[in-house]
Amino acid sequence: MNTKTSLTNKVLFIDFDGQFIKAKKEFERNYERYWVSVADASEKLGRPISIEKLKELWDEDQKNGNKSETIIEILVNDLNFHEPSLATETHHVLINKFGHEYEIDHNFVDALLQLPEHKKIIVTHAPEVWIKHWLSRIQRALTIDDIVCIKTIGLCKRSDPKTYPFLLEKYDVNAKNTVMIEDTEANLHLANAINIPAVMYGPKQAEAGYPSFNCPFEMAQHIKEIH
Repeated sequence: MNTKTSLTNKVLFIDFDGQFIKAKKEFERNYERYWVSVADASEKLGRPISIEKLKELWDEDQKNGNKSETIIEILVNDLNFHEPSLATETHHVLINKFGHEYEIDHNFVDALLQLPEHKKIIVTHAPEVWIKHWLSRIQRALTIDDIVCIKTIGLCKRSDPKTYPFLLEKYDVNAKNTVMIEDTEANLHLANAINIPAVMYGPKQAEAGYPSFNCPFEMAQHIKEIH
């Protein structure tokens, strides 16, 4: 995969979950699937934690205003779990136990195909095993130019202000020639702060006023208009 682009090129930074794949069942089941997978992964890593304990840790984190993105983040920060190992093992379990409950969003993929002049870079908090599993199942001639599993290099879209400058430097591109596509508004604020156009994709409307689209083809048209 290419890791350098020209300053005149256009680049899409794209999150993964909520864009390329979506749960077939109700969103609330995502937490249940994830807790089961983390519990199984912790046992395989020799530090078993029950689902009940995971729920307790999650509820306490949210009540205290920490608002961690995932239960893995809590286990890493509070219980010193090794994040790459826990994240990778968790997503192996998700694939093997719950993979049938997810599906490719081919409408989103088709919308990306309407933007052939843009490089497409996946920028995700998920591990590579999860990304590659689903990309291999996309039945379209879509080229992904690179994958950045941002937490494996110690960065975070939500909380680390070095994340987006790192991406601009890595791909040698100006902020105005990029777009960050996310389904989680909190992950867009740091991009917006350095003038990367922020776009929300999914059923939610961004409270901060970022352009928000539930229709991927309307999203693609918006990107064409700003570039």
